[in-house]
Amino acid sequence: MQIKGSIDGIGLTNDYLRYPSQFSAIELAVDNILKYSEIEFCLTTALSNLSLLHFDKLVLWGINKGIRNHYISIVDDPDELAVHRLPVSIKKSLLNTFVNLKNTIDCQY
Repeated sequence: MQIKGSIDGIGLTNDYLRYPSQFSAIELAVDNILKYSEIEFCLTTALSNLSLLHFDKLVLWGINKGIRNHYISIVDDPDELAVHRLPVSIKKSLLNTFVNLKNTIDCQY
């Protein structure tokens, strides 16, 4: 059995992006699901220009929880939330962040 959880950020990032949800309640629910070995938890993320800014923290959170399946859908509507709207300087900085993250992860993710 698989349960998919749509989570776009952790902590205050989640609370902003998914208002009025509270990340503490989400994390508690995920922890309860993860107690059951017969249930596979799949993390799904709607990657917008806002969630991308903190996506590395979500990836690390998932890895630390033992979550190995992470599906991403790219937000392109409305256009204001599309990833391509980010300034080039921010994209370059994020590229470095994600390359460094990739180089530190010791498991397939």
